Amino acid sequence: MILHRLELDPENVHIATTSSRVELHLTADLQNPIVRYDYNRNPVYARNGLPYPAAHVHIHGTDSPVNQLADAMGVERRLPDFHWPTGGKRFRPTLEDLIESMIVEELADPKDRWKAAIEEHRQRWFELQLSAAVRRNPQVAREALAKAGESE
Repeated sequence: MILHRLELDPENVHIATTSSRVELHLTADLQNPIVRYDYNRNPVYARNGLPYPAAHVHIHGTDSPVNQLADAMGVERRLPDFHWPTGGKRFRPTLEDLIESMIVEELADPKDRWKAAIEEHRQRWFELQLSAAVRRNPQVAREALAKAGESE
């Protein structure tokens, strides 16, 4: 299952993802996901008032040392309820990453040209995110380009 909520960026120029969810399911009824990647541009807060990581993964399972740690700490949540960080707002994991990992781990059969398709879409995603990062941090981008010019 793939869900994306989109809106215009603060400058009303580019489409930006407000939130996204990518879930891997074993069955078509979309019950009991194996793993879920979530992203929320705006912070979502835990009961303790602290924000969850903007980009995070939920790992589903029933037997985990995390559950033992939660019990020892008096936390009632279980493994699927925890928000494990995955690289932040800008360069978070993609659908392509999930597909590639399923193939590499031999949990899915690859189609012809799968690697080329993944690389093409991953490169497009990277360029979009890099462009957005430069727009948000122009001084850092100028400094990096100046340093790169010095090393040539």
